[in-house]
Amino acid sequence: MSSYRPTTSLNRKRRRPHSPYISNELKLELENHHHPQPNELIPDDDRVFRLLNKLISLSSSSNSSSPTTLVFVLSASERLYLESEQISTILRDRFGLSGLEMASQSPGSIETLAMAYGNTAAVVSSAVYISFCLCAKIKDVSRWSTYTLKSLNFKLQLIIPKVINDSVLDALSRSSELTSMDSCSTTLHHCVHTEVQAIQIRSDLHSMMVFLSKLLELDQFKLVSPLQLKDFTSNPIFAVANEPALYKRHETVLMESKNAILDYVLQ
Repeated sequence: MSSYRPTTSLNRKRRRPHSPYISNELKLELENHHHPQPNELIPDDDRVFRLLNKLISLSSSSNSSSPTTLVFVLSASERLYLESEQISTILRDRFGLSGLEMASQSPGSIETLAMAYGNTAAVVSSAVYISFCLCAKIKDVSRWSTYTLKSLNFKLQLIIPKVINDSVLDALSRSSELTSMDSCSTTLHHCVHTEVQAIQIRSDLHSMMVFLSKLLELDQFKLVSPLQLKDFTSNPIFAVANEPALYKRHETVLMESKNAILDYVLQ
């Protein structure tokens, strides 16, 4: 009678798959990996101030000290930001802007107008700085978009006289090397007057400053009367209802409801 003996290979335990040892130092290195914070992706104000002062000195002309005005479009949240004491101080002390006037907010409208007034150099540099603040600090909700001094994603919506035709604007846009310039006179609700039009410019800070400087030096811009915010009206984009029926019911309706409840309870 033969006896069966299991082979040693069957009795041998299986080896566990090799797992490399991870030291605590490696764990800490992986967990503490540095990610750029949102404010690290935006140039600080001092760098923007130095750039704008340099650009305005290079592009200054004989008309840079002449008084002028510039009207642009704001949302309700942007208006609150620009009305802060900090921004008002910067525009006045850093750029020499005489003032920034805000139009009254119309019920049912989310847009409003603002007018910067002062000499040409102050108005241009203030408008470019406002574009930087609105795009890099307000409109960038995610806070992860990259904004540098040479970024091409700065925008500004302007209200300008209608006498400046499309051919003149196209020539200014090409000579200033804007990224884009679009007419939005048919979409904005507050462009109800035939003598004005709305445009949106998009570019880097340098090209935007060159475009605004050339725009304010146009004879068509100087010969027309300065725009007044009180002459504009904003068409509401949603209805503001204040009907009494929304918060008060007629006494007869209330009495019928009470009687119905009493009949149900007393049954």
